[in-house]
Amino acid sequence: MFVFIIPFIVIRILYSLYRKFILTAVPVKDKIVLVTGASSGLGEACAKKFAEEGAKVILCARNVVELKRVKKEISGDENSKWPVVYSMDITQKKDIDNCIQEIESNHCFVDILISNAGVSLRGTVIDTDIEVHRKMMEVNYFGPVNLVKAVLPSMLSRRTGHIVSIGSLQAVVAIPYRCAYASSKHASQAFFDSLRAEVCGEGINISTINPGYIRTNLSKNAFTPDGEKHGVMDKTTASGMPPEYVAECVYDCVYKPRNDLLLCGFFNGLGPMTRHCCPPLYHWYMARKGRKEAEMYKKKT
Repeated sequence: MFVFIIPFIVIRILYSLYRKFILTAVPVKDKIVLVTGASSGLGEACAKKFAEEGAKVILCARNVVELKRVKKEISGDENSKWPVVYSMDITQKKDIDNCIQEIESNHCFVDILISNAGVSLRGTVIDTDIEVHRKMMEVNYFGPVNLVKAVLPSMLSRRTGHIVSIGSLQAVVAIPYRCAYASSKHASQAFFDSLRAEVCGEGINISTINPGYIRTNLSKNAFTPDGEKHGVMDKTTASGMPPEYVAECVYDCVYKPRNDLLLCGFFNGLGPMTRHCCPPLYHWYMARKGRKEAEMYKKKT
């Protein structure tokens, strides 16, 4: 495995230099940027960052009260033209289609889509109700798919656009007690990888950003096996990356387009590489982690 680490590091360094000194920047000033899940956490941080850079931001989520708060914090005035607030339930296709149609009628076309809305899970495979699995897929997979299908036609006709999928480290490495969540994120990753290949040459960029733990309410809002709210801020989440930092990275992926970003510490970043380069080591570690989390899970329940 270690034979691969040095070339991997060298390639990463060369790519960083290429992005910094050669890759052409794409300013977002006056671009229409739609952010889902914009009422809190990473979505809120992304909305503020893109607005700060001069973009015309559209805030979407179910909680309109919180969206108006974010709007006021960005503009200082609830009655300002931008950002624009739209109520959207990511699990309802009709809701998405109506929202995008209204946006395109009133504000022109979406230039940049930040698909950020998502929900997590804490529970075993055996305990997790199948309806919770379906809910995970509705929010984390079918929602983004319907959203992309709504904005993509205008991007294709104009031959320009950028779609950013906010995934998770668990889109590439599944950990215990996150079965439904990891499965939905793997599905989403596959969708956007396939989409990227389909629209290659059409002037559209597709970025998948897979961060580790972020200091948001994701763990508090996570589902339990029976579909109730977890309601607990996990230690790993509490010590995670600030959403503002992740938002900076999201902006950077748009400003200087890149296909993929695995946003986590060096140790966690070894997971995907170990899975392919040294499967026995990877599976040994995951079994060890599974036993450790099983003990913690039993204490909680």
